[in-house]
Parts: sequence; structure tokens; C-alpha cells
Amino acid sequence: MARSVNKVTLLGNVGKDPEIRSTAGGTMVASLTLATSDRQKDAQGNWQDRTEWHNLKAFNRTAEIVRDYVERVPSSTSRARSRRTVGMTRRPA
Repeated sequence: MARSVNKVTLLGNVGKDPEIRSTAGGTMVASLTLATSDRQKDAQGNWQDRTEWHNLKAFNRTAEIVRDYVERVPSSTSRARSRRTVGMTRRPA
């Protein structure tokens, strides 16, 4: 297995309140969706808006933080440049 770290910072809007559950082994899991938007000019010079949805999961302590601090609220600004779905995963030890 490669020993590398990929770090992505997403800034966007939470689609709905996170769903919190526990596995049979007691691991807390938080699932949430995040929308990021990008704006760029097309070949004709017109601005095109593109929104991408990211399905995220958090485990253990990170899931607790999501439970306590993340909720869907209206936001006027979001910005990102990502073309792939990225998972926020921190596997249990």
C-alpha cells in the first residue's frame, strides 16, 4: 500500500443535517452531503455555474464533532475546485 496523504479542503453548503449512527461494534459514523459550487466562462464567454455534491463520512471522534457542530444552514458563499467525490474518512484503529 502506498504511504501518502491526500488532503482536500471543501468549503460549501451542507445539504441536510448529518445522519448519525453506530455500528454493531460501537463505532460512531456520521454521514452528510456537501454541495460545492464553481463558476467559469464557457467558449462563448458566458458564465456557467456548476454544483457538485460530495458524500462524506466521519468516524469516531470526528463523527462526534460533526454531530455537535454541523447542521444545514443557509449560506451565501461557497467555493471549491474539485471534480471528484471525496470522502472524509478516518478509519477506526
